[in-house]
Parts: sequence; C-alpha cells; structure tokens
Amino acid sequence: MINRVGKMLQITMDIIKKVAIRNRNWFLLSSFILALASCQPEQPKFEGVWVGAAVEADKEIYQPLSFLLIAKEDGQYNSYPIQNPDSNWKSWEYKKKILRLDTHKYIFPEVEIGEDDFVINRPYKIFFHRMNKTVEQSTAEVAQLLNNHSWKSNYDEVQFVNEDEVRIRSLQGGAVKSCWSLHQDQGLLFLIKQGNQVSCEKFQRFTEVITEVSSNSFTVERWEESGWKTIEYIKIEAELFDLNDFQLCNPYLIRSNARHRYYYQNTFYKGGIYKINKLINAFYKAPEGSKESGLIKVEFVVNCQGLPGKFSVLEMNEDYEETSFSLAISSQLLAFTKTLKDWNAGRNDKNEAVDTYRFLIYRIENGKVVEIYP
Repeated sequence: MINRVGKMLQITMDIIKKVAIRNRNWFLLSSFILALASCQPEQPKFEGVWVGAAVEADKEIYQPLSFLLIAKEDGQYNSYPIQNPDSNWKSWEYKKKILRLDTHKYIFPEVEIGEDDFVINRPYKIFFHRMNKTVEQSTAEVAQLLNNHSWKSNYDEVQFVNEDEVRIRSLQGGAVKSCWSLHQDQGLLFLIKQGNQVSCEKFQRFTEVITEVSSNSFTVERWEESGWKTIEYIKIEAELFDLNDFQLCNPYLIRSNARHRYYYQNTFYKGGIYKINKLINAFYKAPEGSKESGLIKVEFVVNCQGLPGKFSVLEMNEDYEETSFSLAISSQLLAFTKTLKDWNAGRNDKNEAVDTYRFLIYRIENGKVVEIYP
C-alpha cells in the first residue's frame, strides 16, 4: 500500500512539474508577444485638415486637386473645393487599415495613410497632405507684402503685378500670365493662382499654402515635381517679365488625354487642306536631286485663341520607321507649319474654346511634298 501511495505521489509531482514548466513557457511567450506588440507603430491618426495635393492623370503626370478634407475626432468629416465651403458633414472611420468615408470603403492598399500624407489609389491616385501651419498676418497684410514685387525660388520666379495679375517664369525661361488671390480656411492661408491670358476663370494651378511671410521672403508648401514640397521665395529686383508669344489656356494640357486630342474638339484650319496645299506650293522648295522619301509629322497645339505653338517633329521612312531627313526638307516644313496662323480654336461639349493637339503629316517623294494629311 505504501509503495502504491508513493508512486501516486511521484506521478502527481511529475504532473505538477510539467504544468509549471508549461505555464512558465506560456508566461514567457505571452510576455514576448506583449513586448513585441508594444513596439509596433500605432496606426496613423486620420483626424485633421487635409489639403488635396494632386491627381495622377497619367503615369507620373499630375494635375491639381484643389480640395479640403476636414476629419474631426468625433467621426465627422467634410470635403469641398477650396473657395467653395460646404456645410454638409458626413461620418468617417479608420480602423485596421480600412477607411470609410460616408458610404465609401477603401481597404488597404486602395488607401494608404501616413503621418502627413494619404493616397487613394482608385481609380486614379489621389494625393492629400496634412496641414496645420498658419501665419500670424491677415490676408490684407500678406497681400500688401506680395503685391508689386518680384520673388524667386529654386523652381520659378513670380511677379505680383497688381492685385489681380501674377506673372510666372520658369527658370528655363518664358513667362505666362495668371490671376492670383488669397483665401483663408481652417486657419490656413492659401495662395490661389488660376486663369490665363484670356480670363481669371478656371484652370487653377497647384494649391499653395503660405506658411511663413516677411518683408523679404515667404514660404509656401505645394505639389511640385511629383511630391509635396516646402518652397522659399526671396524678394528680388527685376524688370517686368515679357510674356510668351504663345501660352496654353490650360496649363495642364495632357497629350495622352483623349479629351485634349484633335478628334474631340474639331479644331480646323480656316480654308481647310485646300488652302494649306496652295500655301505650301508657294513656300516649299524641293532640294534638287533629292532621293529622300517618307513622312514628316509636325505636331502642335492650337490654343483657345486659335494660336499654334509647342511644335514637335517626327520623321519616318516609307516603312514607318523613325529616320532623319535633311534639314533642307525638315526645317522647311517646320517653318511652313509655323506660318499657318489662321486656325479655328476647338470647342468642348459646353461650347467653350479650348486648347487642342493637332498635327499635319507631309508625304515626301524624292524630296517633294506630294500629299498632306490633316
């Protein structure tokens, strides 16, 4: 009997020992899991003021998105075009990498939210940037500091000619005209540039938020070169820029966009191909003894004023392979195309005059122009 009791005690002690070891291991594993979880980064907060930065209209080609999105801590949000506030608040929720905006759900990787930026990846990439920087000066004070002065950054030069007009010149040269204004919302001060050489309506450029301003410099944050940048402008002494002879009415015209192509807007030359043929017969002189044959395509933009510009040339042989013609031929045809000024600006479905891409193809046989395709 004593031996049986001893064996039972031994078995019981073995069980207790195994349970203790198992519990100890479970305790260590649990502690490790909790420690690991505590090291994981917290999910970025969505609440705040987001400025619409850009839309990727084509691969690495961006267009302005002039929008504000305000997400409150209580789960309400509002979004509207800058300068057009809306009082219609809706609900939002961001949990486990799922963003719900009213009835729309975006599941990672459809949406990517970081500390200062978030991107919606459908159907096009839409970029937002979190902003919370303000300036002390009033809109009137900032306007007074900017107006009638020239400013230069690492990207461009700007001249605030008067209370409406601003001229913008890239560092590569050539200045264009736009309109400007200041707008305050959610504690942010926006520098708005929109319009063109024709009017101050439509075609707003990338939204800029002024974050610092003094008598000799000001700093903005805006979308530039495929990302959100901080850009400082320094006041300079400069003569008034001469404007380009040719300016796009839509500064964000995209060659690959079907709505910007010639077959949509019906841009045409007054007098048609018949008149173009008559003009080229008087202009073009075929090089003597030339054996060159193929096609020369001259592409250009007809802006909303009916003016041509932004010319480019593509040269092909009779097998439609890229080649090079002698300058006696190609330079003549480019020069001739530039003389064609009498274009009728295309119109969109709202009957508004717009910029459009056009081209002329010249068929060459032994150096002579034998046909023109509009």
